[in-house]
Amino acid sequence: MNRPLNSIVVDTIIKYIPDYQNPVEYIMDILDLGKDSIYRRINGKIPFTFEELAKLSKRLNFSLDAILKDEDNLNANVTGEFKKFSPNDLLINKLQAFYNLKKNFVGDINSFKSIASFNKFYIFLIPKYEILFKYYYYRWIYQIDDLSILFSFSELKVPEELIELRKKLNKVMYVNNESNYIMCPNALSNTVRDIQYFYKRELITKEELILLKEELLDMMRNLESTLKIARNEYDSLINIFVSTVSIDSSILYIENKETKMALNWYNQICPIIEYDLKKILEYKIWLDSLKKFSILISRSNYEYTAIFMKKQMKIIESMDNIENT
Repeated sequence: MNRPLNSIVVDTIIKYIPDYQNPVEYIMDILDLGKDSIYRRINGKIPFTFEELAKLSKRLNFSLDAILKDEDNLNANVTGEFKKFSPNDLLINKLQAFYNLKKNFVGDINSFKSIASFNKFYIFLIPKYEILFKYYYYRWIYQIDDLSILFSFSELKVPEELIELRKKLNKVMYVNNESNYIMCPNALSNTVRDIQYFYKRELITKEELILLKEELLDMMRNLESTLKIARNEYDSLINIFVSTVSIDSSILYIENKETKMALNWYNQICPIIEYDLKKILEYKIWLDSLKKFSILISRSNYEYTAIFMKKQMKIIESMDNIENT
């Protein structure tokens, strides 16, 4: 099975697995195969057989014809014969998949741990903030879709399905047993520069910029509250580190007593989900190694924390003090 087709197969299977189920274990039960065998199929190292796909389609109630149709559409996209994929649908599918994944791990909260690095803020991190969420949606649509270069933030209407998905994400995103976040020292300034780009292009109005600014300030105030007690509003233990060096990649490692997984964001929306245990542990080792260059700021090093927070607030406060060029 070629890699694009295998991706379509895996995406289809995951899409139809119930939210509360662990995807790997669910497939293991249907196919009566071991965990390693399922991982190899998900990663495309060996293909699903027709018999296996038939069992999955029967249990999950999806059509094999739909998979073949998706492959035809994919080939058509490559050759340019038909309209390319829908950026809106891709975003919704990615967010839904992430929600399903997070909900599954939250279901085993006592053994749920995670460690993440990030060099800027992503749509997955901010479902609590309506305007920021819309901004990331706008950025994605503006970049990928065939829109006028003058298409403004004001013109964008957020689909109802995406609004409901944001609310669902907000219920599970911040619930953990223990989380470790390693922030790039430029994470916030990278995000602010992104927003300023559209403002200088006059695609975001002054009023909209102020709304985005207010939400970023609110985010920092919530962060400051979390830093004081190392716990968030859901009483999840939060350890926050600031790296003293730039971070190249935004990576999330998550585990519970049954499953380990890693996600690598190569852009704002689409993470690569890694199921291979060897590669997952390589990500974990890399994330742990970042702590050597990082300073713990939750319930620790109060002088550095105060300096760090003052700097972040200053970056946000000055984000609308720019001239159009």
